[in-house]
Amino acid sequence: MNLLARLFGSRPEQTFNTDLGVFRLVHSKKDIHTWSCISNELSYACQGTTSEPDPEQLAFLKNATREISSLNPALTRKFRDELKEAELPAEFSTWEERFSLVGLEVMLISNGIPYWNVTFEDKKSPHAHFNLYMKGEEISDMSIDT
Repeated sequence: MNLLARLFGSRPEQTFNTDLGVFRLVHSKKDIHTWSCISNELSYACQGTTSEPDPEQLAFLKNATREISSLNPALTRKFRDELKEAELPAEFSTWEERFSLVGLEVMLISNGIPYWNVTFEDKKSPHAHFNLYMKGEEISDMSIDT
C-alpha cells in the first residue's frame, strides 16, 4: 500500500438506486456533485448532493426520451443542416435512421427550465458523436466529437 493511500485512504463508492438504474457519485468537489448511470447502453448524468442525485433532475431524465420524441422533426432538421454545412451526406428521413441515442445529461434546472445535453452516435461512423445542447425544448448549440 503506498503512502498516500495509507494517509488518505480510499472512499467507499457512493451509489443510489433509481428506476433508471444505479447511479454512482463520479465527481464531488466543493458544491459540484455529479452522478452517473449506464443502463441499457444509455449513459445518464445529473447533479445532486453527496448522498443522492437531484430528484427534479432524475424525474426529468426519466421522461427525457419522451422529450426527445417530441423534438423528432427539429432534430432531423438540425442533423440534416449540420451535415450539409459540413458537406457530408444527409440521406435520411428521420434522425433515428442515421443516429442512435447514447447519452443524456442534465446540467441544471432553473425556474423549471432544464439545461441538458443529448449525445448521439453516428451509425455510419461509430467514432463520431453529436452533442446537442438544449435549453428546455430549444436546441441551443451542437458539437461533433470524433
